[in-house]
Amino acid sequence: MPDTDRLTRPAARLVRCLLFSLLFVLHGCAAQTPPRAAASAPAAPEVLIEVYTQSIGRGVPTAAREALLQVRREMLAQGLAPTETRWGIEGEQRLCVVVDAADQAALLAQIEQAIEGIDYIRVAHRALEPGESAATACKPGRAVPAP
Repeated sequence: MPDTDRLTRPAARLVRCLLFSLLFVLHGCAAQTPPRAAASAPAAPEVLIEVYTQSIGRGVPTAAREALLQVRREMLAQGLAPTETRWGIEGEQRLCVVVDAADQAALLAQIEQAIEGIDYIRVAHRALEPGESAATACKPGRAVPAP
């Protein structure tokens, strides 16, 4: 009669070794998988705000240049970093900044107040497209929308 104890011991060891290896691998995979509850919240939508000065055939009027400087100072005072770009041949300039949608209304109200009654300066705003970054939206050379 064969010694069954001698035959089953190596098999039992092999099974135990495989089980421990499997548990070890599964534990490592579980530790690397982030919990579903801790998933990051979706990012707040961002809005691109642009302020343009325009020329009248003899350069940008002084009032429009001064209003643009005031808008720039207000943006800097709020901790924003506007991108300033010259876009025309007569000194036309563009200020561009990306803000959270929650901050959009307050900033637009300040801009509108600063440029109220001044000709040859205008404001444009739009939501950033999916995958569009602030650097891409505000890059120099980007087309200026028609009035």
